[in-house]
Amino acid sequence: MKVVEAILNSRGFEFSDITRAVAYFKNRSDIPAFASWCVQRDLTSLPFVAAQCGICRDDLLLEWEADAWNPSPIL
Repeated sequence: MKVVEAILNSRGFEFSDITRAVAYFKNRSDIPAFASWCVQRDLTSLPFVAAQCGICRDDLLLEWEADAWNPSPIL
């Protein structure tokens, strides 16, 4: 999620600008850890759907897809 945050920030966005997201988990048992991560960062209203499925690379446990929008991004 540090990489996701860095990508968002490089485009002038923050997690609060996310309008839709899908979190793809290799292991369903990792979903509570992600939910806890959201709570720790006050992101409980993050609009995401969690799905357990195959991931694009064997070394990844999570794949993230998101849309963000801000009428005046900070660039």
